[in-house]
Amino acid sequence: MIPQLRDILSHTQELNFEQQQRSSSNIGIIDDIYDGEKYQDIIKKEKGKEFLTLIMNVDGIEVSKSSSSSLWIFTFVINEIKRSERFKLKNVIIGGIVSTTFKPNRDQMQKLLSPIVNELLILEKGETFEVQGLSTSSNMHLKTFLIGSCCDKPAQSLVQGISEPIGAFGCGRCELQGVTVPIKPNSQKKIRVFPLDPEDQQQPRLRTNETYDLSMKIFYKKHHLWNITQLRDRLAGQISPCVLRDLTYFDVGTSFLSDSLHNVYHGVMKRLLRLWFDKKYRKQPWNICDKLKVVDRYLSSIKYSSTTLRIPRSLSKYRRYKANETRNILLFGFSAFGAALPLKYARHFFLLVVAMHIAESRHIQRTQVEDIRLLLNRFLQLFPTLYTPRHNSQSVHSLYHVATSVNYYGSLSNYSTFNFESILGITEHYVILYFQMFIEEK
Repeated sequence: MIPQLRDILSHTQELNFEQQQRSSSNIGIIDDIYDGEKYQDIIKKEKGKEFLTLIMNVDGIEVSKSSSSSLWIFTFVINEIKRSERFKLKNVIIGGIVSTTFKPNRDQMQKLLSPIVNELLILEKGETFEVQGLSTSSNMHLKTFLIGSCCDKPAQSLVQGISEPIGAFGCGRCELQGVTVPIKPNSQKKIRVFPLDPEDQQQPRLRTNETYDLSMKIFYKKHHLWNITQLRDRLAGQISPCVLRDLTYFDVGTSFLSDSLHNVYHGVMKRLLRLWFDKKYRKQPWNICDKLKVVDRYLSSIKYSSTTLRIPRSLSKYRRYKANETRNILLFGFSAFGAALPLKYARHFFLLVVAMHIAESRHIQRTQVEDIRLLLNRFLQLFPTLYTPRHNSQSVHSLYHVATSVNYYGSLSNYSTFNFESILGITEHYVILYFQMFIEEK
């Protein structure tokens, strides 16, 4: 990582340390990750010294359909690089690419992360770099800190050392246990769901470094005496150590960020589309499958921005939608659903729409963070009443933590895995090509 960081700093013209010389805590607008509470806290603790910060993504890639082998790619972006340049491949650090025969378990993932953490600890002490992105090229002694990680939920559970997302205590941000309900009336099969606890009850404890440390004290004393279920229940899902705890400014609760791609657009919005248009729910009050063609015509008439990466296909193909398509439908096509849904379902959906418009904005008023929280909490309170608890999945519950991510790190667009998709696509292409050539030579 250090040679890559050295190379990036020596050529990039888009480096900015100005935000570290001022406090944004009293400024009313959150423009970038620098204005979030996390970054502002680091500025205070580093007392005027310039530093770099990183966001990490970890993702697994299937090598081939016929093989259980996978590639795990660890990528990092530098937050001090201008937002428009930050996620370009030339400015991205590849922390590691590892081939595994099977999906790694939590202990194996920690072993994969350990050498990366060791290098991050060296970077925390400070290195001297030639920095190009200043008025004149000069050498600077800079500390570098990992301050956040944004992954899909399965990868996050491995990195964080917690239960599977669909299991008890599967939320990476709080210790909500969830409840099991029948998958359909009178069925013996059950599914775990995560409705909010009533407001008049004590809410689940949030995961933090402090709660992690308490769990680990028990883990190291008792883990050899308990089976995995006992371990999960006694430690609220923290079933493995997380080596990221060794880092100065990484919190093993709040530093795992809300991912709009997998949680909101591929998660919540995709679920809503199924509930609205799948014919197996046609007898339910929320289902509008008989209005699919009408809604589709309305959506097809929308003029999307010229910068839109993926214009949604016909609504009849909603099951195969990519996250960019569901994103565009939620943010720009919401009125089509408002006209078709029963009024109380339309009003409920608009809570999500307004909250996401704010949370995705490049410029967020600090007072709007509370608006996001209120809108999404109301959405979550109503969801099991409107759609039954059976559909209150982990991705739906994850909306509960969006406002906190925005408060600490700014707009969801600063760190969403949307940003890492093109990086992973390019990396995947070349790595798999090399991997296949290597196999053929053998």
